Amino acid sequence: MQAHELQAQYRPAAQHTPSAKPTTSGANSQASAAIKLLTWNCGGFSTCKDEFYTWLKTCSCDAVCLQETWMRESSEFVAGEWTCVQSGVGTSVSRAQAGVMIMLKRSVFDSGTIRYNHVVAGRVLHVRAQSKHGWVDIVGTYMHAWGSRESDTEIVKKRSKVWTALRTTLGQIPRGSQLLLCGDFNTITKPTPPCIGAGTCDGEKEASLDSDDMLGILQDFGLQAVNTFGKHGSYTHVLEQRGKQYRSFLDYVMVRRRGATLRTASRIIGDCPVARWRGGGRHLPVAVTLHFRRFQFVKPRPQPSWPQWKCTLLTARIAQNGPDVQAFQAQVEHELSQVSVYTPEQVNSIILKAGQQNFSIERQSSLQPPWEHHQHVGTIKNMWLQRRLASQQFRLCVSGLRACFRAWRCHFRFQQMHKIVARNSRLLRRYRFNELLRRAEAADYLNRVDQLFFLLRRHAPKQPRTRAQLRSSTGALLMPQAEAKALATYWKEVTTASVPSQAPEPLPFDIQQEAIQSALGALPANKAAPAHYAPHVLWSCAAPSVARVLERGLMQTWRQAAATVPVAWADAWLTFLQKPNKAGNAPQHLRPIALLDPVGKAVTGILRDQLDTYIIPHMVEQHQYGFLPHRSVQRALGHAFMHAELFVAFAKLNNAFDRVDRGLLEASLIHIGHTQRFGTTQGIRQHLVGYADDNLFKWTFRAKAEVTQAIAEAGDIVALFEGHGLQVSKDKTAILLRLAGSQATALRSKITTKVEGKCHLMLGPDLTLPVKSQHVYLGTIISFARFEEYTAAHRRQAGIATYHRLRQHLHSKRAWPLHKRIRLWKAYILPTVFYALTASGLTAKSASMIRVELVKQLRAIAGSPRHITLEPDAQFLEGLGLESPLQLLVHRQVRVLEKTRELQGKLPPHDVRLDPALFAHEEGILQQFQNFVQPDSTTGAAADLPCPDCGKCFPTAASLRQHRASAHRRGEDKPSGERFDRLLHGKDGLPQCINCGHKFRLWEELQRHVELGRCQATAKAEYEDVHPPLIAKVLEDEIVFPEVFHQLPPPDLKTELNERCALCRTWLPNENYMKVHYGRVHRDEWQAHSGRVRVWCMNNLPPIKGTCRWCGHKDQAGRDHRATCPALFQLAMTWFVNGGPPEAADVTDLAGMMDTEIQDVFAGCLPALAKISAVNLQDPWEIEATGDQEMPNRGKRSRQEPEMNKDKQPPKGGKGKGGRRDNDGRGRGHNSWGSWDYNHGWDANGWDANN
Repeated sequence: MQAHELQAQYRPAAQHTPSAKPTTSGANSQASAAIKLLTWNCGGFSTCKDEFYTWLKTCSCDAVCLQETWMRESSEFVAGEWTCVQSGVGTSVSRAQAGVMIMLKRSVFDSGTIRYNHVVAGRVLHVRAQSKHGWVDIVGTYMHAWGSRESDTEIVKKRSKVWTALRTTLGQIPRGSQLLLCGDFNTITKPTPPCIGAGTCDGEKEASLDSDDMLGILQDFGLQAVNTFGKHGSYTHVLEQRGKQYRSFLDYVMVRRRGATLRTASRIIGDCPVARWRGGGRHLPVAVTLHFRRFQFVKPRPQPSWPQWKCTLLTARIAQNGPDVQAFQAQVEHELSQVSVYTPEQVNSIILKAGQQNFSIERQSSLQPPWEHHQHVGTIKNMWLQRRLASQQFRLCVSGLRACFRAWRCHFRFQQMHKIVARNSRLLRRYRFNELLRRAEAADYLNRVDQLFFLLRRHAPKQPRTRAQLRSSTGALLMPQAEAKALATYWKEVTTASVPSQAPEPLPFDIQQEAIQSALGALPANKAAPAHYAPHVLWSCAAPSVARVLERGLMQTWRQAAATVPVAWADAWLTFLQKPNKAGNAPQHLRPIALLDPVGKAVTGILRDQLDTYIIPHMVEQHQYGFLPHRSVQRALGHAFMHAELFVAFAKLNNAFDRVDRGLLEASLIHIGHTQRFGTTQGIRQHLVGYADDNLFKWTFRAKAEVTQAIAEAGDIVALFEGHGLQVSKDKTAILLRLAGSQATALRSKITTKVEGKCHLMLGPDLTLPVKSQHVYLGTIISFARFEEYTAAHRRQAGIATYHRLRQHLHSKRAWPLHKRIRLWKAYILPTVFYALTASGLTAKSASMIRVELVKQLRAIAGSPRHITLEPDAQFLEGLGLESPLQLLVHRQVRVLEKTRELQGKLPPHDVRLDPALFAHEEGILQQFQNFVQPDSTTGAAADLPCPDCGKCFPTAASLRQHRASAHRRGEDKPSGERFDRLLHGKDGLPQCINCGHKFRLWEELQRHVELGRCQATAKAEYEDVHPPLIAKVLEDEIVFPEVFHQLPPPDLKTELNERCALCRTWLPNENYMKVHYGRVHRDEWQAHSGRVRVWCMNNLPPIKGTCRWCGHKDQAGRDHRATCPALFQLAMTWFVNGGPPEAADVTDLAGMMDTEIQDVFAGCLPALAKISAVNLQDPWEIEATGDQEMPNRGKRSRQEPEMNKDKQPPKGGKGKGGRRDNDGRGRGHNSWGSWDYNHGWDANGWDANN
């Protein structure tokens, strides 16, 4: 490192603390409040997380906005005293250099009021929260940066979408809310008072192309960039290169100029020590304090007295039955003995009071995160100290060498401390996870497996944590009043009948005290109660006392006079959960959870048990498998897969439990003989017997009349549902229809129609339902053909998804021993894959697919790949102490049959659960599975094929054939190799064998495949079978030189020049890799013509300014684009290979122009003249290599690979993977580059220029 580089690195960033220009909304007021915001482009959050949290403790701020976090997922989490909302770009993009995070301090903002919207994933994040001084809206933005590999036009289009989304979001924010718009806008603007001040360093620079969009937003919404009203020359981004600093102003914080804003103050933190070990450009944090008029004081929202963590610890305390439990029971018994009339509110207050007085629950100290570990924090601060010392040493003596050496030494220590900090961060995170795992295993040893599952859900969640929130139809965040109004309106319409039924006269009812006490004791402790109620575990603990007061104060009245239900028992307190994969902009996207009075819930359970004695006998012969004892999804799927019918309808009801008419329920109860009446309106609770919302109907027909009758019955069923206020979901309802015979096609055309391009069955004049070939039903695939393979593939994909979700833990050798990881795999993966296979069955192909996938996962977990260990699957599984996956499936099917046989001894013979056809179906599947695990089966783990030459075993015939071809072919039996040609042996310019179709990662592997005779294809491709390269067009004089250089290039010619080699048509991942390819593959042509091509282009083509019409890139300052354009280079190279211009002079003639006599005279005084030779003058490789050093991103990918066969995924890794199927016929029309006639100048040896 040179002295000037060290000086530039440790030169203090001279940043002043400018104050923003006071807004004109009013003077200072004592009734004011303040919000302190910090915004910073961190350039990757995961690598500087510990440093940032440590530094953040020294900053007094209420909210933080980070840009460019490089996180892919969008989630919400808690980090210490901060509630963090992260917006990521997702997993679909290749590079995650984006992301916005907003952090709110929990002591300032109420966590329960936080609402957020990912307006543009990874680019714009809108967060709304309530503080004690009112509502605050923070909009974090990260705009697309300039200067990337894309053209300015593409960048402007992307930025325009962000500007539009930002404008829409700002228009949805209420005027009464405090607005803070901040982030990295990557925009250079001109001072425009009163919106943008003159305190920036970009006043003399050219404004960004879309700076007017930013200025328009500021003017239209009355905003002011408060951090621009400071000392002139301020900057927020600095880039240090070659001892110079390039400064720019890219980060802005904007607030409203008018309204409640009183004054603002901002400062740019130039001495921020976080992530100073990084190279390249860096952003400076910007801190803004916003003072605004406080209209009213907001009372904090009351917190529940028994949160979830406290209830969990309370359950464990009561299970110990210590003195505090006995004191609680005694106090409740004493106070309830004085209650004569039962009221839910009074009893609840007594239990709450006793619980708070007798149970002192303190939260266990959780493990500290790494940024709170004292030694780790001390190491971080010591690292910062070393950098400050280096800066101080440099300032003491700028020109002295001793100070430079001291600064150098501090810099070296700083780098060492950074490595220590990074290592400690990894170790502390590993230690923290190991400690959590140890606690989970300790709980698992006590048969508390819930702790282990909780740990897995925490570190590998199935769905990212999202907050249940409701937005408008346009995606705007709603205020709490608007949310409540929208939800109330929707659920009132759903649960309220059009004609409310009158409440009947109350009748006496008898419930014994012992039944109430038993029901209260059985209340689940893990279920939630309303926030103002005592938790279930306290009600269960006080069950005897509550049962006595209920008997004394209510049940006696029910027996003697009339059963009047308390109002609190009929009420329900709704809370909502976000449905997965829903946008959250409609009330139906939230799943309601009704929280009930614990005593009312227990009494309702007693009433249901009494109703079961009337309902269950009438459901014996009904094919209903939900919410009934001894019925399961297994039997429902068994009946679905037993279809011999030709017409199957799946009907799904929307809000079925909320829209059902209670009058219909009452009539059903009277019909079965239950004469006791009770009041009804609309809607019932789930888990009620005799009702389900998924319906399956099946018909079999053999004539046209029967088809018409089946369609009419299906229409009547839909009309019956809708007649009772139910709604049939058109999206989730499907019809499977199979017609056969000579008139099947004509009949199908009469009974079906097209709706939005899809086939629908006409059930009535205005009623159609979609017709599908297969349908997802209860996690399986129902179809008339190959349903076993479809279901197996569906379950395999589900197993793969679960495996990848737990991959970090399944492969963690240091944290989990192998037997624990195998146990985890068996607990999660196997049930996911085996689900429903016992009902659908398997074919030989699907069984092999399931076995191969599960064994492959086990080998990856155990670190025993088959191609390295050469260990057969049976031996591998035996070493793990596991049976074959198919054998485990046999055991699972045996358990299914055992449960069915147990029901035969409990249920009457006419019960639908004892259907002989279903029992025979299950036995047939068992026999099928047992055949798969036989030693002679081709699907089991022991089905390895031995090699007849050496005796080695291989799992498939293809692997055995490959082994014999490579190891045992010798002499005349071994196929002879041939000379490798990329054009002839590659497929569409990619390393895929055109003969056998095998895909390779590298061209060298394809070359060995061809030259060593490993290709097993019988037919060989000829030059007539491949797409000709561009040189063939040149040889046929279809491209006129040099006129083509001065014309607008056709799109297909431009694509061909930028994506493929003109000589061998090899697809290149980056056009800047073009010359490297010529130098390696076409070395003769490169050495002969590259220098001449460069000289000709420089002398004969006009200079290129702006965007090149051939390659689409902009010219860069200091370089001549004519010498670096890959498209022009390829086009000129094809011309020179074909002869080139007739007047082209060889640069090697310059050597002949040297007079030997002049050299003899001046060689003594000019030794350099004697070294000039023809070799020095004609070395185009050196000339071109020197020019190529300035080419950016050479060898990196700038485009996606062309798509190959869609049925088979390309192998991972390598350049040139994949290909495009059937590409030879693309674009073949008149005057297109694919319409070259093969009979002109093309033979088996390539091209013939003389033809």
